[in-house]
Amino acid sequence: MALSGTNNITHVSGKSLVAINGIQLPLKLSTQNYSTWRAQITPLLRGHNLMGYVTGTISPLPSLIEEEGRSIANPDYEFWECQDQLILAAIIASVSFSVMNTIADAKTSAEAWNKLQVAFANKSATRILSLREKLSRTKRDSRPVAEYLQLVKSIAEELSLCGSPVNDVDLVVHVLGGIGSEFRDIAAAIHARDSVISFDELQDKLLAHELYLKQIDHNFDPTPVTSNHVRKGNSSRPPYQSRQGNYSKPSTQFQSNGFQFSENSSSFGTNASRHQSSVPSSHHRNSSTQPKVQCQFCDKYGHHVKKCFRARDYFRSIFTKSTGSSLHNKLELGLPMAS
Repeated sequence: MALSGTNNITHVSGKSLVAINGIQLPLKLSTQNYSTWRAQITPLLRGHNLMGYVTGTISPLPSLIEEEGRSIANPDYEFWECQDQLILAAIIASVSFSVMNTIADAKTSAEAWNKLQVAFANKSATRILSLREKLSRTKRDSRPVAEYLQLVKSIAEELSLCGSPVNDVDLVVHVLGGIGSEFRDIAAAIHARDSVISFDELQDKLLAHELYLKQIDHNFDPTPVTSNHVRKGNSSRPPYQSRQGNYSKPSTQFQSNGFQFSENSSSFGTNASRHQSSVPSSHHRNSSTQPKVQCQFCDKYGHHVKKCFRARDYFRSIFTKSTGSSLHNKLELGLPMAS
């Protein structure tokens, strides 16, 4: 045989053999991406008119033929065998090491193709039920929206290969059911639509909403709060000043839910040395595993109460209103005035 081109090899019969380079199949088959891998290799085989080798429609001819009363090797069979082995080599080169054992003993490309289909696209009821259960339990959790949607889509594609496709309505229901509470506003809007949204349109809207959440809150983290989140005290907000009574305080510091705020501060939440926080020891022990915290003042996620702009405005107004009252109390008790 003589090499005549990058992907073409000339057989002794004069026909051209097609050799598929590994660079044309960058995605390696694993136990999780059969549908994607098949979508990669199928157009390549069809483009070179080789799909019949793996499906069995191009079957081998007899290895021997009769010529002048004696049996000789059939050159057409030799060509088929050479091309089939080149396809088998391409399939083996495109699978990961963990999948190699599945097709290690395959003698033809059709045998390897069928083994992979049985292993990863089996139409048995057990596999369909397993994939359906996996789809129903899939949640976004700590994943970005794009990764979560891709995971849901891949499971749906596997179900389609097994002969149990998931329609767009069910797919949308599964996605919205596992997207998380951070997206409840857009989920409610989608549920209120008169027409059913398509999966592609849903993907665009969820990605846009994720970007919007990041823009309005730079501390936004799609990771949900774990069981180790900071718990609120008896009251989620400090007591408000009554309409008729004066707000008085026993000391020069305000304390709310374990956090202390200095009356002397003119820039709330900007000086760590002047705004010490008394965080429970359990919070410190678990802080390394906490993906996000909850503000104890406004109940929003992604920032501490020390950095809450609503708490800053509230306590600044309290500090301002209480200055006159504090001075009056000191005069009545005969306490020394600060110089």
